[in-house]
Amino acid sequence: MKKILLVTLCSFSSFWLLFSQSSSVLTAWEYMETYKREKDAGNDAASIQALLDAKKEIEPATKHPNTSQQSKTWKRRGDIYYEIAVNKSPRLVLEKEGAMDTALASYLRATNVELKDNGKYVIEDKGDLIFKLITLANRKMEEGNNQLEEKLYDKAMMAYETAKYVYDQTLTIDPKNTSLPSASNSALQAMLITAVSAEQKEKIISLGEMVLAKGIADPWVYQAMAGVYIDNKDLANAKTILAKGKEKYPNESAIYLAELRVAFDENDTQRAQQIIKEGKEKFPDKKADFILEEVNIYLTQGDDEKASKALEEAIDAFKNENEKEILKVLYFNAGIIYDNLSKKNSDNTTIAKELREKAYSHYNKSLEIDPNYVSAYNQLANYHVMAGNDFLLEANNLPFEKTKEYNELKAKAIEEYKKAANYLEKGYAINKDKTLKNNLIEIYKKTQDYDKIKALQAEE
Repeated sequence: MKKILLVTLCSFSSFWLLFSQSSSVLTAWEYMETYKREKDAGNDAASIQALLDAKKEIEPATKHPNTSQQSKTWKRRGDIYYEIAVNKSPRLVLEKEGAMDTALASYLRATNVELKDNGKYVIEDKGDLIFKLITLANRKMEEGNNQLEEKLYDKAMMAYETAKYVYDQTLTIDPKNTSLPSASNSALQAMLITAVSAEQKEKIISLGEMVLAKGIADPWVYQAMAGVYIDNKDLANAKTILAKGKEKYPNESAIYLAELRVAFDENDTQRAQQIIKEGKEKFPDKKADFILEEVNIYLTQGDDEKASKALEEAIDAFKNENEKEILKVLYFNAGIIYDNLSKKNSDNTTIAKELREKAYSHYNKSLEIDPNYVSAYNQLANYHVMAGNDFLLEANNLPFEKTKEYNELKAKAIEEYKKAANYLEKGYAINKDKTLKNNLIEIYKKTQDYDKIKALQAEE
C-alpha cells in the first residue's frame, strides 16, 4: 500500500511540475497583455515591469522537457525578447544586449519543435511569427550595413549571414512569399561585398560561386573573382570567369579592364593594346580609364615618346572628368617623362630646352591642383638647379680674360639656385623629409646661406 501511495505521489509531483510550467507560459502571456495595455496607456514604468515579469516567467518553461517541446512556449519567448529589442524605453538599456538574437533563435525554434500526428510542424501564431522573423532579419541587414560602413567586417559578415539564414528558414514555412528569395539574394550579395571590402580572397571565390549559381551576379562580381585569381597567379581561372562575364555583360567596361590586367600579367602587350583600343572605342564614357592603362603600358616599356602622347591624351580626358587627384599625378608624371626625353635629346639643345620647359609647366600645373604636392616642389627645384649648373658650365668654359661675362653667368647661376631653394623650402615646410633637408643644405652651400645651413643642422 505504501508503494502504491509513493507511485501516486511521484506521478502527482510530475503532473504538478508540468502544470506549473504550462502555467508559467500562460502567466507570461498575461504579463505580455498587461505590458501592451500599460504601454498603450503611456505608463512606461508599469509596462516595462510587466515585460520583465513575462521574461522571468517564460524562462523555466523553455527548459522543462514538455513545455520546451511546444511551439507556443518559444513563440511567447520570442515575443518577449522582440519587445525588449524594439522598445526604446531607457529602462531596458541593460536588457537589450543579445535580445534580438534571442528573439530570433526563439522564433526559429518555434517553427520546428512540435510535430503533429501527420508529421508536420505546429507553428503557433504563424502569420505573426513570419512577420517578426522577416522584421528581425531586416534589422540584421541594417546592422550589417552599419558595421560594413564602419569597416567592422567580421561583425557585418555575421549579421548578413544571420539575415540570409532567417530569410531561407522563413521561406520553408512560407514558400509562397515571393519577397523572401530576393531578400536572401540581397543578403548573399552583401556577404560578397563584405568579403571584397575585407579582401578575404577565399570567401570572395566561394561566395562569388554561390552568386553565380543563383544567376544574380553583377559585372563587379566577375571582376572581383578575376582579381583574386590574378593575384593568385591563376590566370586560367581568371580568363574563364571573365569569359563568362563578357558573355553575360558584353557591354560592361569593368570586364574589359579586368581582361587588361590578365594581359599585363601575361606580358601580352599586343593583347593589352588591342583591349585598350577596343575599350576606348566601345566605352567613350570610360575612355579616360583605358587611356590611363595605355600610359602604364608605355611607362612599363620605357617608351617615353609614346608615354608622353598617351599622358597628354589622358590629361585631356581627365580634365573633362574633373578627377583632380588623378589629374595631378598625370601632370607630374608627364613632367617626369618630358625630363627624361630632354636628357635623351641632350645633343639638340633647342629640343632639350623645349622639353624641360614642358616638364616645368606640367609640374606647376600639378601644384595648381594641389599646393601641398611636395614631389612637384622637388622637381621644380631640380629644374632650377639644372639651369644654374648650365650657367656655371658655360662660365667655366669662358676664356680666362672674360671676367665680366664669367661673373654675370655666375650671378645667374646663384639666382637659379635661390629659386631652387625657394621651392625646396616650400616643400620642406610641408614635409620635414630628410632628403629635402639634405638637398636644401647643398643648395645653401651654393648660395652661401650659412646661417640657414646652421638653422637646418640645429634641427633635431
